[in-house]
Amino acid sequence: MAETRTEAYRQSYREEGYCLIKSLFSPAVSARLVADVGEDIHRVGVDKFLGQTSIHSHPGIEIYSHHYKMLNTLQWGVTALMRDITGVATLEPSFGYFQIYGAGNRLYVHSDRASCEHSMSVTLAYSDGEPWDLVVSKSLVDHSLPEEGKKVGETFDGEDYHRASMAPGDAVAYPGHDRRHGRLEPNPNRWSAHIFLHWVDGAGENAGLAFDGKDRDTAIDFNIPRA
Repeated sequence: MAETRTEAYRQSYREEGYCLIKSLFSPAVSARLVADVGEDIHRVGVDKFLGQTSIHSHPGIEIYSHHYKMLNTLQWGVTALMRDITGVATLEPSFGYFQIYGAGNRLYVHSDRASCEHSMSVTLAYSDGEPWDLVVSKSLVDHSLPEEGKKVGETFDGEDYHRASMAPGDAVAYPGHDRRHGRLEPNPNRWSAHIFLHWVDGAGENAGLAFDGKDRDTAIDFNIPRA
């Protein structure tokens, strides 16, 4: 059954440019994850994590994986599934981040940078239980026109798109660099929590962006003292 489901994800990703993954995490796991991260946020102070980029209408809480290693571990845990979905056997993580959007926040329609060849958006929690749909374009970004990859807007300007409604624990996989995506409506909840994960082909032109482009010496040794 699991193999049949994964094949359906792979087919949708290949033919439609996205796939909706129901119950990637159970509601209980999603809630526990938000609670654990929330405890860390409140211990340090919410103001330390506030940020806003050009694709957001309002500030939100942002935590990048290279600052919060638990997100790396989570991403590594779903990498095998993402390899199966994309069909890229040499897929490697680039980075991820945890985001809390406030009421009325907008995620403008955009495409991501090259380190987001393959992406996954995971919904973890809605404070008021109101789904906030993710939309993904049906057409590819024409990267031969440099300005196309920089477009940010409130709509798709007449372009067709897919709409995915997610419950807590659901995810959407899509090529973040090659397909524009966003959320067309303002957040209907007081807040909502999400994780965004990104990968590159470790044998492709963006291989140097794997693991956030950090060229670290991974060699390590241990001295174990005798009793």
